[in-house]
Amino acid sequence: MSTRVPSTRPHQGKSQGSRSRKRLHRRRSRGLGAAIVLLLALSVPWYFPDGDGGPFVAGVPLWCVVSFACYCAIAAIVALWLPDLWDERPAERG
Repeated sequence: MSTRVPSTRPHQGKSQGSRSRKRLHRRRSRGLGAAIVLLLALSVPWYFPDGDGGPFVAGVPLWCVVSFACYCAIAAIVALWLPDLWDERPAERG
């Protein structure tokens, strides 16, 4: 015979808190997506002049440093902020 332990959380269902949390997640995910697209556009060296490779930073062309910095920023977004957008709780069925 199994006994069911009652939940300590109140049942929210489709309450205002759940909706506002979804709106916040949607807004945050759009902002992060826009930031990633902007960084990807900046990482492509199409806006640097053709020719000798431009100025150098520590022996590396500036366009390479800019691209590497953009990719590091994208990796930081994905690693640090994107996992917060997923809700770890199981979906409530009702």
